[in-house]
Amino acid sequence: MKKEQVKDLVREYLALRKKIDLLHGELVEVRDRFGKVFDLAPLRKSEDHLLEELRELRGHSERIEERLFACRPRGFIRSVISCVLDLGPEYGKDEYYHSLLTNLISIVIHFEEYEEARKSYASQDLSYLQDEEVE
Repeated sequence: MKKEQVKDLVREYLALRKKIDLLHGELVEVRDRFGKVFDLAPLRKSEDHLLEELRELRGHSERIEERLFACRPRGFIRSVISCVLDLGPEYGKDEYYHSLLTNLISIVIHFEEYEEARKSYASQDLSYLQDEEVE
């Protein structure tokens, strides 16, 4: 995988995480109004729409996670960290950026502890990613 591909995946992942959190906030607001209105049909429709959108975004986010760090060797994850650090000027103090960076560093530090769990989390058809490198 090329460095630019990794950076594009990181950008997409960060945008998805932000969108997921915003939608989750909207869902909380919709659910807070359930006890305050008489006609629940519009709220149910809003809730259903938000839940469906959240499911789709979470699924897409998980697929990116699999490509970036699930079932990946330590060296690959270090390369991803390098790409994430390259994006630092672009994201500055963005909380999602720093959370991703922290998670990746934690994976590298505690690699042996989490390796089996990460392998069981990643789908089996992604085992070919083990040998891929960042160029």
